[in-house]
Amino acid sequence: MILEKYPSYKDSGFEWLSEIPSHWKVRRVKDIAKINPNTYKSGNIGDSEKIEFLPMNQVDEAEGRIKKFLFESYANVKSGYTAFKNGDILFAKITPCMENGNCVIVKNLRLNLGFGSTEFIIFRTKFKFRKFLYSFLRNKRFLEKAEYFMTGSAGQKRISSSYLEVHPIGIPTEKEQIQISNFLDKKTSQIDQKINILQDKKTSYEELKKSLINETVCRGINKNAELKEANANWVGKIPSHWNVGRLKNIFEKRIEKNLRVDGAPVTTNILSVMKDIGVINHRDKGNVGNKMSEDITGYKLVYPKDIVVNKMNVLIGSVGISKEFGALSVIYIILKTKSKNSPEYYDYVFRSKYFQKYLRTISTGILEIRECVNSNLFRHQEIPQPLKHEQIQIAKYLDEKTSKIDEIISKIKDQITTLTEFRKTIINDVVTGKVRVQNE
Repeated sequence: MILEKYPSYKDSGFEWLSEIPSHWKVRRVKDIAKINPNTYKSGNIGDSEKIEFLPMNQVDEAEGRIKKFLFESYANVKSGYTAFKNGDILFAKITPCMENGNCVIVKNLRLNLGFGSTEFIIFRTKFKFRKFLYSFLRNKRFLEKAEYFMTGSAGQKRISSSYLEVHPIGIPTEKEQIQISNFLDKKTSQIDQKINILQDKKTSYEELKKSLINETVCRGINKNAELKEANANWVGKIPSHWNVGRLKNIFEKRIEKNLRVDGAPVTTNILSVMKDIGVINHRDKGNVGNKMSEDITGYKLVYPKDIVVNKMNVLIGSVGISKEFGALSVIYIILKTKSKNSPEYYDYVFRSKYFQKYLRTISTGILEIRECVNSNLFRHQEIPQPLKHEQIQIAKYLDEKTSKIDEIISKIKDQITTLTEFRKTIINDVVTGKVRVQNE
């Protein structure tokens, strides 16, 4: 199939849709689909019977597919959740899911009945409109326009079903709808395949980086060095001339408050730590994570080359070395490296996924991602302690090697972004009539 312009166009009457092919019709979404239909037949489903349940996080927004259904007893989901059946289109109405095109066609329901989050809006339409409407709901021009009509607090904005009901849509002929759907199925599948290959490649390089850090901080640069058992829980073997030291003997815990004698803060430069990124300025983290306190005088001071550990999130990589003077929330442990040790080397030790995984054994909490490291037990953990000159060599070696890997990963991410945007552009241009799908 090839893409070209239609022979003639007309004004759609709507600025965002602009011109559409002359023979297309303009309709409202509710003219071709029922929105949030309340009726469904449960048949003879018993309260204890397991039925498909779909949380928001089980929709792959990039590919527009359901990752997997979970199962809940019918009694637990029959009230308070959104019901749907095979062929329904589920559309996420809440930020950030809506802006990313979190939309999917339901299929393979065992009993032709499923339930999901109330943040889904259900579109039920005839088969001939189904794929076209699905593609329309995922096109970026529609999503960008709809974003302006969302209401609610930041981070929890929603689009209303009443807005969607009267939203205009250009409708091609039934034959064109089939052509468009077949073309988009094939083209997006090809793009998704390329993206998946790149994602796998990115993951491989990320794993290579993890392995390189884990191995080098424990074994050093000399691959022929004689090894001995470290007798530390996570370390394994280390070069025979290395020692193992406790955290409390390698670092001093910095506890200075961001408070002057006159009651004013010492600094207004507030820092934060991002997972797998390290220490950044708080203003650069956007709406992610905890908000900054109005009173920053209770924060802790941090100096350049201090190692900062988020005791709530160190298990998932929220740790890093500070490059500047500033202040941090009290949830952080701030470590000053003693003179016989290199902070740059220990920055890599803390970034070791083996070490982070081991810290789970001295953590408490109900949710895995919010487990908190026990500060007293943390001080007594044993970690490798090479001579300082070796620590410096290892840090420089890892700086060089990981920067090259990061460069490769960055290029792969750029390729993924380009393909993702190309995918969105094709969907947008085809479903709004900017280009015509023709058989070759």
